[in-house]
Amino acid sequence: MLLLVGIPSSISTWQLQRARKLSSMVQAVLIGAPVIDSIIGFWLFELLGVSGLSLWVGALCIGIISHILVQPLLVPQRLIMWRLAKENILRRKRQAALLMAGLVIASAIISSSLVVGDSLDATITNEVEGSWGETDVTLSGFDFSTGERVVITENVANSLWSEISLDDSLSQIIDGQQQGIISAVSIAVTSGKSLPAVTWAAMNSTIDSEAVWPKIGGASGIRFIDIAEVNRLEGNPNIVINKVLADELNINQGDNVEVGYYVTEDNTRKRVEQTFSVFKVINNAGMGSLAGTQSPAIFSDLLTAQLLQKLPNQVNTVYYALDDKHDNENAIQPILTNLGELLNTTLTAEDVGLNLEYQDAANSVTLSSEQGIGRIAGEDVIALRENLSRLIPNTSMLEVLQVPLIEVDYDDEQILTLASGQITDLLIGNRSLWHFADGGFGYQINGDGDAWLWQADDNERINGFTMSENGSLGAVAYTGGIVIGSEQDLDNQFWAEYESSGEIEDIAFGLDSWWAIESQLDELTLHQFSLDLVINDKKVLDISMPSTILSIELIAEDKLYLSVEGLLNINRYVSHNLSLQGGFNLWQDGDYWPAEVETEPAGLQICNGQSVVYSNYLGNWCTYEQGILRFSSDAIETIRLPVLSSAGGFGELPQLFLSFGGGESPVSVTDDNVIVSNRLKDLNMIQNSSGLWVKGLIPYAFGNDSALRLSYDGEYRDLTGLESLAELDDVVLGFVSLDYAEQLSA
Repeated sequence: MLLLVGIPSSISTWQLQRARKLSSMVQAVLIGAPVIDSIIGFWLFELLGVSGLSLWVGALCIGIISHILVQPLLVPQRLIMWRLAKENILRRKRQAALLMAGLVIASAIISSSLVVGDSLDATITNEVEGSWGETDVTLSGFDFSTGERVVITENVANSLWSEISLDDSLSQIIDGQQQGIISAVSIAVTSGKSLPAVTWAAMNSTIDSEAVWPKIGGASGIRFIDIAEVNRLEGNPNIVINKVLADELNINQGDNVEVGYYVTEDNTRKRVEQTFSVFKVINNAGMGSLAGTQSPAIFSDLLTAQLLQKLPNQVNTVYYALDDKHDNENAIQPILTNLGELLNTTLTAEDVGLNLEYQDAANSVTLSSEQGIGRIAGEDVIALRENLSRLIPNTSMLEVLQVPLIEVDYDDEQILTLASGQITDLLIGNRSLWHFADGGFGYQINGDGDAWLWQADDNERINGFTMSENGSLGAVAYTGGIVIGSEQDLDNQFWAEYESSGEIEDIAFGLDSWWAIESQLDELTLHQFSLDLVINDKKVLDISMPSTILSIELIAEDKLYLSVEGLLNINRYVSHNLSLQGGFNLWQDGDYWPAEVETEPAGLQICNGQSVVYSNYLGNWCTYEQGILRFSSDAIETIRLPVLSSAGGFGELPQLFLSFGGGESPVSVTDDNVIVSNRLKDLNMIQNSSGLWVKGLIPYAFGNDSALRLSYDGEYRDLTGLESLAELDDVVLGFVSLDYAEQLSA
């Protein structure tokens, strides 16, 4: 402060000395008084909480003002100027007032800017320090292709910590670690209030007991080991919530809350809901402010989160706390580099989802990825290519890029429209061709337009189907209930749905109602639904059930006809009328029973005879080995294939194009050409003339609805060197160039 104020005061005093001789005492006062006043001002500002640049600028201003005010008291020339200025102000009051107002406004603007800057700086600092606390380094990742956090096993995190402990440098710098799962959930309470995005933090209770990080809620809070102990003793899972969440939804200790979150099952994200009991409400302090000092959050022990989120022995976040000497920006960068090197040496191919398989027959090794959407990072491919001669001498490398497809058009008709490749029935609707299979159903407008489909889950199956009288609605009875599709609603997953507690065995249509039969334990329940499934009347049937049921069939005409097939016999029942009030009587030989309508198989040999329909409007259609096809009297006009197909060992996969890179590619495809599999041979395309319009599944999922045209360049059959891809024959539609493959899968 002596230099900051003393130097300007000395220069000003020297200028005065040149105009008039000043005594040494006056010079000392002109220089010393401002310095003393600025020091006093600095101390007062500091007491008021002012900090940073504002503190120093304020003290400087006090010193300058002091120097100006002292001059009239000690220098006669300055006293004369002071009196002249006073008289000028009194004479020109308006101008003086305007001048003062301008100075006040300008000062206010500058001061407010400094105050706001200080306030914002303090707010951000408080928020960062509150949410991060002892955490200096975070190990985590986010997969943008799947929208999920990257998970690692606890073994990887523990191995990395062991390496850190053995490292002479890092072991002295890193004070501790914490492992956990951070996820976003929704919370609802019985009053109807809810929050769509709340942080769920679950940490390792054993590590937390080392007390490197503060308690949840600050000094008076609790630790994760306390939550773990409660969840070990009680059946219903417990959580701790912070005060921000409690105030937002009016939650008290002991209340139950409904938490919704997503889990991954069979490579599919599913939303589940779980009821939690609130063990405690804590302040947004310590680990309680992990999501932010003003943000809602819930907390549980790691084991509970792993169990409910189906992440056994896995974490998605690891925290490290450094000592105070190394938590600044310059010191932390070398630490991050060292941690990265240790992580690289700790991770194995299996840890990052890479899978190595050896095919003895082809004398080849296949490297694939099971992480995310199954892609190997480009830098890894480049590194493998550059180091191949050193890793595996005398070996060639073939790079394969899989391109999942969502839509394939030929001759202005969509080809991928089926819910399954094993279609059991075809029906003509109001203006669409409907198809039904054990795993799903759907329709295509006019047989060649837009398509809609619905698929059952892997553990479910379709038991029966029917259509409304006008053919615009189609309904299926499946393991979990009823689903209805409408020709007027192409955009939604279904037009109407009913979820049952038992299994819906069959469904029929009559008197503008859906009739369904549900089996549960040892009883059958008959349902009558409105068209949109909103109104549901039901009745438990007084019918003896066989010990083992093979199938149940329900037919609606003027009456209801029910058939129950057991191991040894088939029992048939007929209702008195088409209503719930009428009872069922046992069917007698000779009584009327609806006969199944059978259609003669089509004349084309490729049709498998499972189902055939004839229509002057939609054309003639039949089922065949790969899906369904439209035919004329002597030729195939077009085909339809499933959106997903089963590939041995891989489960359900979308239809694919493949592309090859590397010097040993067995297929050479250039520019916009495509070489198709024999599954597309029935389209009777002409080489260098016909073309396919295709859309990639990945860009489509990210909002890119554009299609690329590919020119037909022939067919392929069995290719030498591709024995390892034989299991993909049922999903591969052809080969494209690497440039076009990248566009369709980017």
